[in-house]
Amino acid sequence: MDNGLKFMAFVALFGIAVLSFYAILALNNLTKIFTDLTVKVQDLLKGISQLQENANNTLTNLNELKHEVSQSMKNLESLKERVETSLDNYDATSTQIRSLASTVEDGTEKLFKTLEPMEDLVNNVYEKVSPPVNQALGIFNAVSKAFSAFRSRM
Repeated sequence: MDNGLKFMAFVALFGIAVLSFYAILALNNLTKIFTDLTVKVQDLLKGISQLQENANNTLTNLNELKHEVSQSMKNLESLKERVETSLDNYDATSTQIRSLASTVEDGTEKLFKTLEPMEDLVNNVYEKVSPPVNQALGIFNAVSKAFSAFRSRM
C-alpha cells in the first residue's frame, strides 16, 4: 500500500511538472506574441507620424502656392476665389487627417497601456512559476534516478 501511494504521488508530481512545462511554453509564446504586436504597433505609429508630416508639408506648400497665385492673378478675381475655396477645402481635409492621426495615436497609446500590464503579468507569472517548476523537475529527475537505481538492484 505504501508503494502504491508513493507511485501515485510520483505520477501526480510528474503530471504537475508536465503541466507546468506546458504552461511555461504557453507563457513564453504569449510573451513573443506581445513583443511582435508591440513592434508592429510601433511601425504603425511611425507610418502615421510620417503621413502626418507629409500632410503638414503638403499643407505648407499649398499655402505658399496660394500666396503666389493670389499675387499673380489679381485681375482674375473669379479664378482666385475658386483657388481659395479649393485651398479652404484642403485645409478642412488636412485638419480632419490630423484629427484622425491624433485619434489613431491616442488609440495606439491606449493599446500600449493595455498591453504593457499584460506583458508585466506574463513576466511576473513566469518568474513565479518557473523556479518551482524547475525545482519540481529537479526532484522528479532525482526520484527517477533513485527509482532506476532501485530497479537495477532488484
